[in-house]
Amino acid sequence: MTGQLNQDYSDLFMEKESMEKESTLIPTEAMPQKLGLDVVVDRLKGELVTLEVNGLFSGYQGMNDLGYFPEKRIITKIGQLAEGGSILVHPDVLEFRDSATRRNFKALRRRFNTEIIFSPFITQVIFQEELEEILNQPLASFQGIIGLEKYLITADGYPLTGDNPLPNRMINRPLLEFLTANKYTQYLVLGKIPELNLPETIIADEELNYFSICDLAAKYGKLVQKPLTGCCGQGVGIIKEKSLNQLLQEMFKNYTVQGLSSGNGKAIRSNWQIRRLMADNPEEAKFIAQERFLNSGVVVQRYVETMPVISQETGQPHFARARLLWFGEYLGGYWALSKEPITDSSESNLIVNYCNTQKAQKFTEQEEEIFSEYANTVFPKIIQAARGLESSVVDFENKIVSQYLNALAGNLEPLGGRK
Repeated sequence: MTGQLNQDYSDLFMEKESMEKESTLIPTEAMPQKLGLDVVVDRLKGELVTLEVNGLFSGYQGMNDLGYFPEKRIITKIGQLAEGGSILVHPDVLEFRDSATRRNFKALRRRFNTEIIFSPFITQVIFQEELEEILNQPLASFQGIIGLEKYLITADGYPLTGDNPLPNRMINRPLLEFLTANKYTQYLVLGKIPELNLPETIIADEELNYFSICDLAAKYGKLVQKPLTGCCGQGVGIIKEKSLNQLLQEMFKNYTVQGLSSGNGKAIRSNWQIRRLMADNPEEAKFIAQERFLNSGVVVQRYVETMPVISQETGQPHFARARLLWFGEYLGGYWALSKEPITDSSESNLIVNYCNTQKAQKFTEQEEEIFSEYANTVFPKIIQAARGLESSVVDFENKIVSQYLNALAGNLEPLGGRK
């Protein structure tokens, strides 16, 4: 951590008059939403391609290391909208969870007369009424609610939606965070936004669809496989065409796994058993899909050949991924570079994430102009798409389970060109 981050916080805030002028950028009926985009440049087509959309926990340490400090703008915007009131914060929220960022309390209290109240350290879903009883006050009494979007549910067990006034006070809205937290759900909804240019993506089962995925790799040359959830590149792998010997070894390994457990205690190790179960007991088949989804479900994407970026440190081309940050407006971004130049084509070097490489580089003026225009186009559309989902969340959940169940049965969707 640099000495700058430990200095007095007052010089990082705008003057009061400037704050009041800027506050008109934020809709008064809703708190701003925090999002991050991971974007690359398609080397073959010269197009911007968004690989992932990230939510509330989108990191910006790379921006801090480059001297941008977007946190002060985030805190300023929160203070503008919650001035004179109080904010309920989950203890794990990035901007409030360690000793260095506790200075945000002082800034909010002194400059905006805003109080921060921590919720209990919730780790599982909780009814709105239960949390209000614990806090001994209604949630509607808070100007803002930060970090509770994954946990607050209605009496019928679903996330809070537009029918409830609370989502307008939440960072982030529950359905927006639901989209960003799951890499397949975000593709289904956000893949309809043409400017995002998301890579074609399908849902699959890591075990029962293994050989079908290998067939796709043989057809397309290279694929990316990701867990449904996670961050910092954890669990992301490059799938290449495998030799017959490799496939035989994997086949032997596949027969040693325990497999799925059906209601009658019988292990399910093959697609045809799932198909039989779907015919004989559809409800049990659906239950298995729901239980297995987050543990063994993966997304498979077409690999994008990316445009390298010349490192100012090495003077050589490196694999690169841009991180763009949004909180009510575009806050800026940076290049995350691979640890080694592109002459190292190992999987660990191809998968670029600042968490792993600690290599950040500023955009050029031209790049900043391009990414700023892109961000101001796509971020509002992402937020709007999530709002549109609020009226059909039950149907959408059933659609996801149905598609995953078809994958378990061996019916993978075709992997075509990008939408």
